[in-house]
Amino acid sequence: MKKTKAQLEKEGTAIRKQLLAIEEKEREEKYYPLLRSFAGKCFAYRGNTYGGSKIDERWDVFKRVLDVVDGKDGGLYFVVEQFQTDYHGHVIFEIDYDCPYPDGRNPFEHYEKIDLAEYQNERVKMQEEVAAQKKLRKNL
Repeated sequence: MKKTKAQLEKEGTAIRKQLLAIEEKEREEKYYPLLRSFAGKCFAYRGNTYGGSKIDERWDVFKRVLDVVDGKDGGLYFVVEQFQTDYHGHVIFEIDYDCPYPDGRNPFEHYEKIDLAEYQNERVKMQEEVAAQKKLRKNL
C-alpha cells in the first residue's frame, strides 16, 4: 500500500522527535561534561592580525574560561575573560560569554591551551601597557 504525503509527514515528525531526544541525551551525557571541564582553562589564539602579513604586525589573544553556565535556552555558555594588545598598542579587555558549538566540536580548536602562569604573565603585561601606553605611544 502506497502511503500518502500526510502519512509520511506524520511519520517524519515522529522520527525527528526521536532523533532530537537521542541527540539531547548525547549532549547531556557526552558533550556537556566535556564543556564543563573547560572551566578555569586558559587559551591563546596566536598570530591575530588585521589582515596584514607581516610577522611583527601580529599579536596574541588570551582567553580564560571563568565559568560554564546553564543558559535559559537549555544550552551551556562560557563566561570568559579575554584580552589582547594589538601591534598598535590598542588594548581590549573584556568579560563576555562564548556560545560553544551545540554539535560536540571543540570550541577552542583554533586556540592553544596554555597554563595559568602564562596567562597571568600576559595579563600583567597587558596591565602594564594600560598603565604606561608604551606601545601605543610608540606608534603615534
